[in-house]
Amino acid sequence: MNLSSDIRRDNRIVLSSHINTSDQSSFEYHQIADSIFQSSNDEQLFYALKDLFKHYSSLKSSVPEDEYLIVEYLLSRFLPSLPIALFDLITNVICIIIHKNGKDCHKYKSIFRDFISNSIPLITESHSGTRKNILLIISHLTSISAKFSRMAFRFFTDSCFLVSLLDFTDHPDAPSCRKHMSHILMNALLVENSAIIANKTGFLDTFFHILEIICENGYLYTLPDLITCVRHIIVKEPECYSVCGNFIDHFNQVLLFDNESAKINTLLILREFIVRKIRIEEIDMLTILQMMEPGTKTLFYAIRVVSSFIQQSPQSVEVFCHMGIISITLNVLQNGDFDSKIQTLNIILSVVHNAANGDLIDLIEKPFISPMIEMATDVPDPVLNLIFHILQQLVDISVRNHLIENVRPQFQTVESLSIIENLANRDDSIGESANRLLRSLEQV
Repeated sequence: MNLSSDIRRDNRIVLSSHINTSDQSSFEYHQIADSIFQSSNDEQLFYALKDLFKHYSSLKSSVPEDEYLIVEYLLSRFLPSLPIALFDLITNVICIIIHKNGKDCHKYKSIFRDFISNSIPLITESHSGTRKNILLIISHLTSISAKFSRMAFRFFTDSCFLVSLLDFTDHPDAPSCRKHMSHILMNALLVENSAIIANKTGFLDTFFHILEIICENGYLYTLPDLITCVRHIIVKEPECYSVCGNFIDHFNQVLLFDNESAKINTLLILREFIVRKIRIEEIDMLTILQMMEPGTKTLFYAIRVVSSFIQQSPQSVEVFCHMGIISITLNVLQNGDFDSKIQTLNIILSVVHNAANGDLIDLIEKPFISPMIEMATDVPDPVLNLIFHILQQLVDISVRNHLIENVRPQFQTVESLSIIENLANRDDSIGESANRLLRSLEQV
């Protein structure tokens, strides 16, 4: 008699001792469970499992305490030779048991430990349909238990297992497989000891090799999860920054894909590199600058990256000007939402502070002055203060560089003067700033 037959016989005996005929739900469950153990062929097992899945789905609380008997038996039947419909159904039943029991699944530790261990060869060798079901179960387990996550991490450090992310690229189940593997890896990285991750240089090298191939082949459905994994690696162990910095080219590639979630996470990662001054000269700032497009989800994150870059590398202002930062920031000022306009004004302030020569100031002033004065008619006072601070800086720098005659006409149009003079009538800090600006323009 094979293993599953032994388990079926023993578990049916245990199950029969648990039946409570006074509880309708319990009685119904045990009848269905008994029919599973009595199934003599795949068809009978399939229909019994359908009834069990329906019963579990209707439960508002955890499933009965003796469901481990079901789990143990189903895992013993978890073989690739099963018809795919039955294989899928067994997977769904196991997953709903895990989901309903949540953290109480620790009582399955020995059962699932053996399952994970025995399933690894199937993941790397079996067809994609089998792989998908195995990964789905492990994914559920790592979501509810740190122990299962750590267990899974040990297998993920095997480069063969990681490389299997790339297999079956044309199979319809391939996206699901990659999604489940990425989710398992992310859960494992959340709980694994950071020192272990930091010391596994080979693991990180393999991981980024996978990321490189995914970028080259455009497997967009995997990118968001994998980039999130990178963020978890970095957050948990700052020492990993130096290792991850070796792969900035890969992050630059991610920025080119039409996947906003992956782009946002990548921008967050790159900003951390900039703050720590890790190989910032390799970051594709032109692409990031072009991501400052009003109406996109990446706008806010791109603005923060550009702002951080200028703070860390003031001499980059001239390069940014040649990249088109003036027209890009003007577009945000004119078409962006309120928050993005505020952030963009801070970038403009950084650009003005760090402009190194008269030619650059002349290039900056003319396009910026009129739009900022126009903004002053309909913004809160904190924004007005920032606008006047920038305008005053522009005038003061122009005076020092003997360029005030080039700038004065921008302020002295009828519309601009009217706006500034109206604000100068206020009896507060805004009025003081407006009057100071007018005096600066008149005295030169």
